[in-house]
Amino acid sequence: MSISTPFINRPVGTTLLMMALALSGAKEGLAQLVMALCQPGDLALIPEIYYPVYARAVWMSGAEVRWIPMRARDGFVLDLDAIAPEDARRARLLIVNYPNNPTGARVELAFFERAVRFAREHDLLLVSDLAYSELTYGGEPAPSALEVADARDVTVEFHSFSKTFSMAGLRIGFAVGNADAIEALAAYRSNVGYGTPTAIQQGAAY
Repeated sequence: MSISTPFINRPVGTTLLMMALALSGAKEGLAQLVMALCQPGDLALIPEIYYPVYARAVWMSGAEVRWIPMRARDGFVLDLDAIAPEDARRARLLIVNYPNNPTGARVELAFFERAVRFAREHDLLLVSDLAYSELTYGGEPAPSALEVADARDVTVEFHSFSKTFSMAGLRIGFAVGNADAIEALAAYRSNVGYGTPTAIQQGAAY
């Protein structure tokens, strides 16, 4: 996919590399990515059971939200088939969150394979909030969207140190994935703040 923002305008067909970016918490990064990529007239696909920043950031950018159904009978797995074709065509991004807050639901890699395929087919960005990657039931690790072949072309994934490593007050996380989207996020961040302190980054790395 190609990302067109006030910061970046690369032609379709440009070879995309994967990048990583330190954040002052995944929540901040999620909101700033939405603000960097969405504007009035755009649309974002959001789970109907959601972490508030997903929708609020979209609304603050002047874009529209379309809810994706997720039902208990389906294990709270997003029903991608319920997305209207016209909404899929208009959407700039699709946010997914597994392991899920607040339901605790998890998905297998097959879900991410389908989500990546959906993102590629509709030329939108898949935003995977993997803040709870180490917190799952049954002892099996949660899969990452970036385990899917070529997912990096259409995916950005967010991670947090808050939940697993008791660093909530220090505000540290990171984003990794599609280079254009990460560059847009970095450009936005550089205009509204001063980055994440090096000492906190070193503590998180340790």
